[in-house]
Amino acid sequence: KKHILILSVDNKLTSWEDAVIPDQKFKYRLKDLKVDIIHPIIKSIVDKDQKFKAWLNQLEVKDVSLGKLIDIINNRKNKQQLITLCRLLVKQLNLLTEDDWRKLQKLQLIAKESFLPPNKFYLSDEYHPTMAIGSLVNNFPELLTSEYIEDVKDLKNWHLFFTKIGVNQLPSKDNIQSIIDHLIDKNISHFN
Repeated sequence: KKHILILSVDNKLTSWEDAVIPDQKFKYRLKDLKVDIIHPIIKSIVDKDQKFKAWLNQLEVKDVSLGKLIDIINNRKNKQQLITLCRLLVKQLNLLTEDDWRKLQKLQLIAKESFLPPNKFYLSDEYHPTMAIGSLVNNFPELLTSEYIEDVKDLKNWHLFFTKIGVNQLPSKDNIQSIIDHLIDKNISHFN
């Protein structure tokens, strides 16, 4: 099992652990995500031969589904690949099902020093949240980075994407007190 190699779409041999079977539902540019796609000849065999497909499944060669892509990206903890996946998804929001949105709630987003689930973040001002926390508090720790945005014309889609996967628009009760304290300190120091 360790030494089995599979031919990829780039005509290179790749480890079975890194190979994926392309899925027609999503038209992701998987190369941008650094995911090895099995060669079309291998794919045609998989489509015709259930024993061969069963063997690949035994090897845990993954069908590319949104859940598998999220698992791959979460395991790699690679900032650029995460941004690329999010950009590809935002361009194809109409393809996402309710099940896809539930899976996306497990996607780990970029924090200052690590990766955290969406529900730990708040929309920064660039995403036009209900309440612009960033303009009130300069260093609010869980503000979503604007690094995801590639084209400002897509801001509405970014807002929709992040709120549907669980990024907060409004501060929680716990954070409201820290915002108030910060604003009081800011105003007191401003008048001194």
